[in-house]
Amino acid sequence: MSAKLFLMALGLGLVGLGVSQAKAPQRDAPHKGHDRDRSRNRSAIADGTETEDGAAEAPSLLTEAFVRDATMAEIYDVQAARIALNKGQNAELRAFAAQVIKDHNDAAGALKDATGGLPEPKALDREHQGLIDRLNEISEHDFDALYLEQQAKGQEAAEAAFVKFSGEAPNEALRAFADKLLTAIRHRQDAVRALMP
Repeated sequence: MSAKLFLMALGLGLVGLGVSQAKAPQRDAPHKGHDRDRSRNRSAIADGTETEDGAAEAPSLLTEAFVRDATMAEIYDVQAARIALNKGQNAELRAFAAQVIKDHNDAAGALKDATGGLPEPKALDREHQGLIDRLNEISEHDFDALYLEQQAKGQEAAEAAFVKFSGEAPNEALRAFADKLLTAIRHRQDAVRALMP
């Protein structure tokens, strides 16, 4: 499995994609800045927001939500894995956490590449910060169970989110991207299940 696919499987969890698809057209300049407009259109092709006449449109709300949710979950996943390295009691769980961090580092930027560089959040939202806070606060004795519970729920949510995005993505390239990641998500679900008591 490629590192990029595994990163995305690791990174998308805990948040659904309940945003409807909508697009807002942008206007192309008729003459000045033609090269700049063509460059913008290339980004639009990557996002699937090019109209039939070649005009660029703003990214869909669905794609923006996908990027936001995937990035948020990725930030959470790395932070949670770092905590697991320090507090985890089971050597296999610590090895799993180390692999999570390695895969994220190896494939940094995969989501940005796939979506044409849409802006990504830089910090955790309240929901994900709450999950991290619980991991920090729990005793080492109880840590492994909570970490695996969060991972199992996250992977279940990730699978549902990727299935939804795959079915509603604004273009074939993004649908194919999501479909490929579903396999990686399912492998991660198996790894988490194997670690559970």
